[in-house]
Amino acid sequence: MADKVIYRNHKFSVERIEVPIGRKIMSFERVKAPDAVTVLAMPDNVSLLIERGYRPALKRMTVELPFGLLQNGEKPVDAAKRVIKEQTGYVFGNYTLMLKTFMNPYITTQKDYFYIAKNKKTMKNVSRDGMSSFTAVKFDALRDMVERNYIKDNKTIAGILYYINTLMKK
Repeated sequence: MADKVIYRNHKFSVERIEVPIGRKIMSFERVKAPDAVTVLAMPDNVSLLIERGYRPALKRMTVELPFGLLQNGEKPVDAAKRVIKEQTGYVFGNYTLMLKTFMNPYITTQKDYFYIAKNKKTMKNVSRDGMSSFTAVKFDALRDMVERNYIKDNKTIAGILYYINTLMKK
């Protein structure tokens, strides 16, 4: 049996798939969503841009790294540049792929590309929707925010800890 679309909207679709496992055919649902980028934007050598924004799904404010979905046919690095410019107003001269992950491989096909943005060039004022704001936060403070469970977003925790524990030590 072919994959069957159960639901579709402008952001994602839900499919029922059948997969042979051993001698059985197992049925699962999966969410097909566009891939995403998470950006560790470094306005200087000691901090990252962090967003405090309202998330309707949770009905609360969260603390996160800049994040966005790839648009149709867009390359991940181009999405990272677009997301940073649109959300923060910053333009950076250098984007380096740091990490590629699956958001939740049990339920979704979505991949997340983590980029490091360095060499800040310019900044323009961005018209904010009032639902979020960005600020530069030093690495020591970010580590403390993760350890105290103030930051609860998994992609933000993964990006910060991977950078601090792997790349900063080199």
